[in-house]
Amino acid sequence: MLALTLATGGTAPALAPAHFTSGHGWHAGATRVHSCPGVPRSRCEQVESWASTVRFRDCGNCLPPRKTLVELPKAGVVIQLILGREATAKHRRALAWPPVIWSRDVVGPIEGGPERIGSVQRFGVVHGLNAYLYLFFGRRHPTASQLARVNAELRTTRLP
Repeated sequence: MLALTLATGGTAPALAPAHFTSGHGWHAGATRVHSCPGVPRSRCEQVESWASTVRFRDCGNCLPPRKTLVELPKAGVVIQLILGREATAKHRRALAWPPVIWSRDVVGPIEGGPERIGSVQRFGVVHGLNAYLYLFFGRRHPTASQLARVNAELRTTRLP
């Protein structure tokens, strides 16, 4: 395992994918830890995880996940979480985990995705790692059931 030294002088925590509970109706997956695009692994590495109510059809860091979103029904949800660490990372704002998603957080349409899709993006540091959370809903204004489902999945997600 690569031990990166952060700009703050500390050592970055171990990097591993998040694990979604993938209960009834969820399809979950993850990539292996790899270098960030266009950067040597000694400077930056990341790993992607996802959970969706339809089969995930895109690469782990394809944003938005266009193939998956085209197949997403109105009642569907997609969660993507990218975790990473950089050798030169500056102190960033903490991201409280698990985040609570409210209807007021959802925006849409998203650039590069279907017009009907609503989305939420959250960024920050979780457990010493850079976290990029993306949520996609099959409608611009998700139902209370969709919000409850996503919040339940986020509450049970295990992070490294």
